[in-house]
Amino acid sequence: MTMTMPIAGFNRSGGVKTLVLLANAIAARGWHVRVLAPDDASESPFELLPQIEVRRLRVRSWPRPLRVAAFYLQLALTVARDTDLCLANFYLTAYCAWLSALLHRRARAIYFLQGDEAESHGRLAAAAFASRWLRFALARGSYRLPLPMLCVSRWLRRQVGRPDATVIGQGIDLTVFHARERVAGPGRAIVGTIGSPARVKGYPDVLAALRLISAAAFELLVVGADAIAAPDGVHGRGVTASTETEMAAFYRQCDVFVFASHREGFGLPPLEAMASGCAVVTTDCGGVNDFTRDGENCLMVAPGDSRALAAAIERLVDDAPLRARLSAEAVRTAAMWPRERMIQAFIEVVTSEGRAPSH
Repeated sequence: MTMTMPIAGFNRSGGVKTLVLLANAIAARGWHVRVLAPDDASESPFELLPQIEVRRLRVRSWPRPLRVAAFYLQLALTVARDTDLCLANFYLTAYCAWLSALLHRRARAIYFLQGDEAESHGRLAAAAFASRWLRFALARGSYRLPLPMLCVSRWLRRQVGRPDATVIGQGIDLTVFHARERVAGPGRAIVGTIGSPARVKGYPDVLAALRLISAAAFELLVVGADAIAAPDGVHGRGVTASTETEMAAFYRQCDVFVFASHREGFGLPPLEAMASGCAVVTTDCGGVNDFTRDGENCLMVAPGDSRALAAAIERLVDDAPLRARLSAEAVRTAAMWPRERMIQAFIEVVTSEGRAPSH
């Protein structure tokens, strides 16, 4: 059996990491896995098994403004050729997989959705007004395509209006993300967050919140794939992390982890932080609702509300017993989200769809 996975680029993101994990899992079970990517895309920052075929579609020869169009046109014509199953994983690849499956009637196509792209890539994107609303309309339209759908959270299934979608969930490697013993001391509480340039990830909201808190009360750690300096007037430093092991080491340094994203299909970082024993402050950004309980295993505030974010951070910085209580419950919560469960659910769906008769 052959599964073909189109991907527009190998950026270092949770979504791409999940796709690589699933591609490896299917390949390890004897499937031929083919990844289609443009020839101007970087190499995958996550390790692909050597038996996975990475086929590059030619776009370099096109003028830069036309490269994206050239890639998706080629996908629409070829992604379902010589394959049993197409795994669309982005709203534009969903249209291409659907059209290509109509052309190459042997193949089936399914749509694996990791986020509400109408919001994250459309309405909330940092782009011109017309571009944002065009993307919004295209993404919303893709949810209505006659394709079987997989979602990473129950929240996302409700959000996109597909009660027929299968929720496979998400998961973390609990051998990597695990708690250290935490002893409350007289020193500053260490507050950690992810420094992301994308406005939708909420880093500017974190900075605005921290300016409302006494700088003497905490030390800030800002993590990113590249070095990020702590903002002026805040005692702290930036740390780099590009692997799960490095991220786990970052979480274990933190007493409080702040996740201020505006929209997430699931939201792996707060779950990783919970497994690592952090007291978590998160925004009510969507998919986190599948595993968070405000006041029990985290504190939750509205997205974009820097004052509420500041109040929640300050509350945890000042209250070591509350941090300890939320941390203990967070560790118990994260233990219920092993990565293996998500991979097994995905394999069951893909195996069933791949063996189903084509239309």
